[in-house]
Amino acid sequence: PLFSHSKKRIFLNDAGKYYLGIVKETLNKLERDTNTIMTWQPTVQVIELAVNPTFSTHWLIPNLHEFTKLHPDIIVNIHSLANNGDF
Repeated sequence: PLFSHSKKRIFLNDAGKYYLGIVKETLNKLERDTNTIMTWQPTVQVIELAVNPTFSTHWLIPNLHEFTKLHPDIIVNIHSLANNGDF
C-alpha cells in the first residue's frame, strides 16, 4: 500500500513517498503534454436548449437547418420539456 491512515487522516507512507518521487516528473510531463495537445483541437461550442414541444415542432426544428448551415461548428442539443411551462 502507498497510503496509511490513522483516525480521520490519510497520508503517504514511506513506500508512497518513494513512489511519488519516482513518478512525479512523469505525471507532470503527462499533464503538460495533455494540455498542449488539447489546445491543438478546435474549440467545440455547444448550445443546450430546453423547449416545449409546441415551440420545437412549429418553429425550432423548421429553422434549425439554416442555423446549422451558418454555424457548422456549433452543436445544438435539444431537450423537450415535459409541460408547456407557465407563461
